[in-house]
Amino acid sequence: MNGALEKENGALEAVNGALGEKNGALETVNGALEALNGALEEKDGVSDSATSQGDVKVKLKELILRNPRVTRKEMAEALGIGVRTVQRYLNEMEDVRFTGGGKNGRWEIL
Repeated sequence: MNGALEKENGALEAVNGALGEKNGALETVNGALEALNGALEEKDGVSDSATSQGDVKVKLKELILRNPRVTRKEMAEALGIGVRTVQRYLNEMEDVRFTGGGKNGRWEIL
């Protein structure tokens, strides 16, 4: 009976060793996947930034269409960005202009 237990114990040790090898391989694969995920997140960050700039410009136009007399401060508050950032985007947009002056002025989309 002792011999049978020793054989069973030997078989269990062999299985345990094989599982340990598979665990090591899985850890290697997991590390590679984490590196790939990190690279994808960096890439996504760049494209999200570009997309968000486009989104901000679209939202600025929507605000102007709803209320041509909207102020830069109101635009900034509606979008959760700074007034200077709003001004920078408006300067980049060739199809948007402010006509008139002061409180009598209004935004136009060309």
